[in-house]
Amino acid sequence: MAYTNFLKPTSVTQNTGATEITWDLDSSPSNDMTGSGLQLPLTSFDSKSTGLLIYSGWNTSSIPSTSDGSTTTVINGIEVKVLSNKDARIEDSIIQLAQSGTIIGSNKASADAGENYTYGSSTNVWGATLSYSDLSTLQVALKYKSGSTPHRDTSYVYSVQLKIHYT
Repeated sequence: MAYTNFLKPTSVTQNTGATEITWDLDSSPSNDMTGSGLQLPLTSFDSKSTGLLIYSGWNTSSIPSTSDGSTTTVINGIEVKVLSNKDARIEDSIIQLAQSGTIIGSNKASADAGENYTYGSSTNVWGATLSYSDLSTLQVALKYKSGSTPHRDTSYVYSVQLKIHYT
C-alpha cells in the first residue's frame, strides 16, 4: 500500500450559526508552516460551539489515477492530523470528512483527543465511499465545543493535515 505525506490545505472556510463562536480566518490560509488559516485563538466559549471550519485544496497530484497502468487507484484509508491548542474544557465536536461543503461519513470526534491528535488509519475511510475522482473535492471539517460552565478557555488550530493511503 502506498501513501502520501501529510498534506496541508490551501483553503479554509467556515460555516457559523447564530449561537456559535466565529473563528477569525487568516487572509492567507496556505501558510507554509501551519496551513491553519486562523489568525487568533478563540476565547470565552461560555458553553458554545465554534463555527465549522472546512479545510480543502489538498495537493493530491502525487497519487496516480491507476495503480498498475490499468486498474483505477483505490482509496484504502485516510488519516487527519490536527495540531491545536485547546484548554481543558474544550473538546472535539466534529472531526469529519466533507465533499463540496457537505459532511460525509463518520464523525471521528473524540473527547479524549489531545492537542495533537491523528484520527483515522491506513485502513479507515471514515464510513465514506471514496474513489480516486473524489480527491479533488475532499475536505476536512472541524468543530469544537465547551462544557456547560461559562469560562474563558482558549482554542487555536495550528494545522490540519491529510494523509491518503491507496493501492
